[in-house]
Amino acid sequence: MKLLILPCLLFSLSFCLGQQSLPNDWELKELKGKVRRVIENESYHNPAGSPLKKILNFDRDGFLKTVSEYNDYYVEDDSVSLSHILYYKNDSDRRYFSRYDLEKNDTVVTGFYQTVKKGEYLIKTKTSDGYSTTMNIFMTDKNITQHTYIVYDSSNIKLADLTMSYEYKDDELFEIHIVENVKKSNRILTVESIKDSVGNVINQIYFNEDGKMYYELKRKIFYYD
Repeated sequence: MKLLILPCLLFSLSFCLGQQSLPNDWELKELKGKVRRVIENESYHNPAGSPLKKILNFDRDGFLKTVSEYNDYYVEDDSVSLSHILYYKNDSDRRYFSRYDLEKNDTVVTGFYQTVKKGEYLIKTKTSDGYSTTMNIFMTDKNITQHTYIVYDSSNIKLADLTMSYEYKDDELFEIHIVENVKKSNRILTVESIKDSVGNVINQIYFNEDGKMYYELKRKIFYYD
């Protein structure tokens, strides 16, 4: 579920209605102000999962340069357990990215995201070991619906078929509806957020239907002078 739930942070509701080409990554990640760097610590509960740390670096125009991933330790030291680096290449129509594995010394994922038409977006990725992911995102003024399909290319076996709907109220994410079509299951997560003085989310928690914490995001945000 980790791979599938996190892209909700990629697109914000605010830009979707009139946008024909991709805006910069500040807008895509719903960041306000001139953000230089974001340190994100993600953790999963019920069931528990390994924490993940990311460092996102932006240029002065708001485009991502790199995302560094630390998969093993919940630490601030950038030299500890760096496992992957994502590199970005930008143009007006598509955002290309590649994920480099430091242990394998190889690029393990390539992909892109782009605008299809007003309110519709596409993300496609391909892994070096033969898995492909297609994600279609549809936006209105009150929700974002995300369809994700993962297949193993050599056999064309569908490994995941997931529909997620992000519900907003007064431009704030408050609920996520998840339907796993392969497993024939569904769930609802409620969301609570805390923002800094600029208006950016610095803490966000998802709760299961029984009220127990499922996922938590903690952020430290650094701004250009």
